[in-house]
Formats: sequence, structure tokens, C-alpha cells
Amino acid sequence: MSNNYWLVFWLVLWGSLLSACASQTSKPAVNSASATVRAEDLTAWQNAQQLIKQKKWAEAKTALGALAKTNANVAGVKINLIAVYCAQEQWSQAAQLLKQIPDVAQSATLLNLSGVVAEHSGQITQAEQYYLSALAYPQAPAEAQYNLALLYDIYWQDPQKALPYYEAYSKVRPEDKAVADWITEIKQKAKK
Repeated sequence: MSNNYWLVFWLVLWGSLLSACASQTSKPAVNSASATVRAEDLTAWQNAQQLIKQKKWAEAKTALGALAKTNANVAGVKINLIAVYCAQEQWSQAAQLLKQIPDVAQSATLLNLSGVVAEHSGQITQAEQYYLSALAYPQAPAEAQYNLALLYDIYWQDPQKALPYYEAYSKVRPEDKAVADWITEIKQKAKK
């Protein structure tokens, strides 16, 4: 891979991770399906979403932290707070909050986030299991494909194993030219 690979990797990973979470933030926790953000917190919730879109991580963390205290049963608040912790590379805080969420295995987004946290904690085999579990869901975030592909490509140095996951991600995110280039590069190396 090129010298700019790692820079592109981190930019795409964080942008993809946070956009995936932002698209699924209003979904309630699995074991309290009727729960939503309290009406009096709706404006604060919308403001927190804007801060995430603007990548104002410290402000988003503060806003989501306050919302988490008053909306403890709303998974979307915690999911976004975990994603913000990841964006700030605060892996232990992200892991701690993940442990507070019951039934992580019942959410593809949470499984993907668990994989990211495990990966950055050096638990590569566990990260793989989280990504594969996330992909078992029909509505799995495309980022789970991407993250699994990177795991196989970077950590395990097995680009052929990564290829179908890069391709699946690329079908959903065709605008990601870096991944399209990686696919081409892997295929060209395979021909040699």
C-alpha cells in the first residue's frame, strides 16, 4: 500500500464509523423498544447530532454526556457517545460505556463499534468476531465490511481475504475512491 495509506485509513475509518452511527442514532435500546429521547431533551439531541456532523468532538461529548444522564435507556445516545470516544481515541471510555449496554449482540452497529474498540485494544481475533457478527445482520453498517477488510488486509496481511469485504463496502459506498483503488491494487497483485 502507498505511504498515504495510513492517513487515508484513519480518515475513512472515522468518517465512516461516525456516519454509520449518526444514521442509526434515534433507534432505541433493544430491551426498551418504546424508549425515545425525552421531549424536553429533543433540542439538545438535535444539537448533539449537529456537533457530530461538524466533528466538534469535545462539544459533542459534553452534550451527549448530559443527555446520557437523563436518557439512560436510549441506546442512540450511548451509541453516539461511544463513537465520539472513538473519534477522540478514548478507547477505555468507549469500552467502559459498551459494557453498560445490555445485549450488544442484538445490534449490528454496537457489534461494529465493539469490533473497533477491541481492535484498538489489541484484541484482533475478538474484533474479527464482532465484525462477522455485525455482518450477520441484514441491516449491518457498511463500515463493518470495511473494518473487517482492513483487519484482514492490515493485521493479517491477507489482502485476498479482505477483497470480498472491500468489494461489498465499495458497492454501498462507491464514492470512496481510496477503497476502489485498494481493490484494483489487490486484483493487480493477484495477477502477478
